[in-house]
Amino acid sequence: MRRLVHFTILLLFVSASATAQFKYWVAPGVSGNWSNASNWSSTSGGPGGAGAPTASQTAVFDNGSNANCLLDQPSITLNNILIPSAYTGTISPSGTTSMTIRFDVIMSTGNIVLPDVSSIGGFLTINGGSVTTGAVSSSVGNNFSVSTGTFNANGSLSLGANMAIINGGSFNAGTSTITLTGSTHTSINNNGSLPGTTTFFNLVLQKTQTANNLVIGTNDQVVVTNDLNLIDGLISGPNGSLQVGRNLTVGTAFDGAQTNFTLNGASDAVVTVNAPFISTFSGSTTINKSNPASQVSFVTDLPSNLINFNSLTTNTLNITQGTINFPDNDAVVWNFNNFNIGANATFNAPSNTMTILGNFNNSGSFNANNGTVEFTSAANRFYSFGTSAQNGTTTFFDVIINNTNSDGSFNIEIGDRLAISNNLTINAGYLNSIGGNLSNQSFVSVGGALSIQSSAKPWAIGVHLEFTGANPQSVTLAASATSHINGNVSFLKTAPGPITLNSPVVLNVVGQVVTFTGGVVETTNTNILNFAVNGVVALGGNAISHVDGPILRSGISAFTFPTGDAGIYAPIHISGTGFNSNIPSATYIAQYIRNSPDPLYPIDQLSPTNPPDLQISDLEYWILDQQGPVTAGPRIWLSYSGNSGVTDPTTIGVTQWDNPGFWQLIGNGGLQNVGGASYVASASTNVSNVSSADPVFTLSTIDPIANPLPVTWLSFTGRYFNGSVDLNWSTSLEVNNEEYTIERSADGQNFTAIGNVPGIGNTTSISRYSFKDTNPLSGSAYYRIKQTDRDGKFSYSDVIRVSNNEVALKGIRLFPNPVSGNMPLTIENGNWSNKKVTITIYNAVGGIVRQEQITFGSDSRAKINVESLQKGSYFITTSINNERQTMQFFIQ
Repeated sequence: MRRLVHFTILLLFVSASATAQFKYWVAPGVSGNWSNASNWSSTSGGPGGAGAPTASQTAVFDNGSNANCLLDQPSITLNNILIPSAYTGTISPSGTTSMTIRFDVIMSTGNIVLPDVSSIGGFLTINGGSVTTGAVSSSVGNNFSVSTGTFNANGSLSLGANMAIINGGSFNAGTSTITLTGSTHTSINNNGSLPGTTTFFNLVLQKTQTANNLVIGTNDQVVVTNDLNLIDGLISGPNGSLQVGRNLTVGTAFDGAQTNFTLNGASDAVVTVNAPFISTFSGSTTINKSNPASQVSFVTDLPSNLINFNSLTTNTLNITQGTINFPDNDAVVWNFNNFNIGANATFNAPSNTMTILGNFNNSGSFNANNGTVEFTSAANRFYSFGTSAQNGTTTFFDVIINNTNSDGSFNIEIGDRLAISNNLTINAGYLNSIGGNLSNQSFVSVGGALSIQSSAKPWAIGVHLEFTGANPQSVTLAASATSHINGNVSFLKTAPGPITLNSPVVLNVVGQVVTFTGGVVETTNTNILNFAVNGVVALGGNAISHVDGPILRSGISAFTFPTGDAGIYAPIHISGTGFNSNIPSATYIAQYIRNSPDPLYPIDQLSPTNPPDLQISDLEYWILDQQGPVTAGPRIWLSYSGNSGVTDPTTIGVTQWDNPGFWQLIGNGGLQNVGGASYVASASTNVSNVSSADPVFTLSTIDPIANPLPVTWLSFTGRYFNGSVDLNWSTSLEVNNEEYTIERSADGQNFTAIGNVPGIGNTTSISRYSFKDTNPLSGSAYYRIKQTDRDGKFSYSDVIRVSNNEVALKGIRLFPNPVSGNMPLTIENGNWSNKKVTITIYNAVGGIVRQEQITFGSDSRAKINVESLQKGSYFITTSINNERQTMQFFIQ
């Protein structure tokens, strides 16, 4: 390098001598003015009087004088400044505010302080001494190098070509803003072929032609302690690195970086992304703020509101320390091969969509902020949470998985949990747990809707699916994906839910365990939960976690169907002789209905072979239907509890509905308590009725006082009238009844007691009660009755809604419905006070059984005696002023 510099100086000397364009500084004493003609000579060390250099001349400072040179003209223009050796003085402004050096400054000694506005059109070569730029703006048009000398930057500085710091040269950026411009590449090299660091304060890249590079030297570091603004150009330096201490701005014309990048420093930072920062380099991008509380905010000025920081999936993003924010909630694409959040980092995701195309690891803090994270890739991906020594959980809000390669594996590290508080959608690919199995698992928890599309593939058996949270959920599986859930399944909701199946769910892996802890699964005959092979196990079950609807099961082992309805857990179990004995291989569908078998299966139609005092439950029944080829039936175990009205299980039995249409007791074959549920078994071990047209079963008793199986509540109605709400209810049987507590709610969830009514105690007759809410809520309110026994046990009525809105008073209401005994049927319409109305009653086949005109009272009610009508289903039609309304009612 020194040979090149010396050769350049020599050429300048020769050229200048030939054209007599040199002026030599020969001022006597300590200092002299630039404008003084006597301070300049035409020869080195010659006599003065040649005058100051003009615009086409070169100023030479050599051993002819060491006096300081005071720039005293307002504006100075010249060709070059040369300081070949020996000069120890300082060239500095004393009234000069601008200076133009058309070509080069080459110096080996001395000091130059440039005026406020200065420009060097060619080379700036500092082989010794120092140069300090002006306070406003300076520029160097060609190569800039510092060797054993010092360069001090002030104000703004523009560099048009290469920059080299060698042989111990010193570059001091101060608080300047340096712009790399021009139409050629700019290379920054520090310390030759050895590693070196060049530090800037503010740095701007603004090349004037496409793809002009900022080239970082091999193993060199370029450090920007404050702001980096990338307006145009390209950064290359795959073996170097770039560090920024504060803000980074990526302009729309920037062509990308090909170097390792670190965002560090203690200050808060704003990263403005208007074009991808990383382009074609398989390196690393690191955010490592020295202060963990430092905020790094990603924003964009693009109309698309999309942040795409990286265009190459082979790069790695390491968020080591600091807090990441998206203050404008822009959409984001992280096109990195690896996306890592360190233990000291916090990532606050946008509430928009964030796409992650690579592997994901989080050992820090991830805040979902109700946004959507889409994991998209054309390669297998790995996702881990926590450290290698300790499993962890990352909670997202909405997650979409779209892995389109031929395998499509979305691998979750064993023991880690991918938690989604809202919806999980799998468009393509599958969830995998490398090395996992049914006892060594990865976990996926879902708090909202689960959707698996037709392009998805079956999950690995090591992926344990959990349903969590308090919100209602749904499961929607494409027709080709109904059996894709192959691992264990747990219902762990903090509220009943429910979890509604919008498609069948087929569980067909031997050893799969389905655990019911929290959450009610709602099924239908079409969208059914199918335990499709022997060895799929159902565990748990309670009032807030069961299947409300049908369950399908195939196999030979004894099985408990975790059925329930209306907040009641009422499992049905099938077995051979003993509770855990095998059965003949068959497929069964089971369901529990928390409703009276009447009128479909009238409870007063009893087999003549039953005990004369047998009473059928009017509260509930089960369906257990054998599907496919008929085989020997199982032993049936029906569950019972206080909700079933059972207090003496020795006097209850299993009863089936038999053709031609009566209830047949099939006995009490033993009692069993398993998993917190109590069961009574059929006496027979081969119940054939499971293959009949009506495979219906319920409980019966020979001691209705000890076991008040019929529902306590015959009716519960309410209506708004004259500023109050009138509540009425009736019961058919009371045992040790202490009192009724009337409870009211504005939302149907949170109830408050508003009054009490004493109970009769013990009776087998129909009892009627009423209560008036004289200060009802505005709008609608919900009511229920809490019935408390003398021993402290209690139960609830159904919940009814009463509105004081006039719209709610239109239309007819019938109560009680069903009506029994000698009770009248009450008909009500809030608009019919003191009105005459024609009524017509039809039987189930459309025949008229009664027609008459009745007058409604001032309370808008009328009573109809239906005691003469037989038990069954009827329709009542009302007619007034050409307005007709029809409702169904039942007599039992």
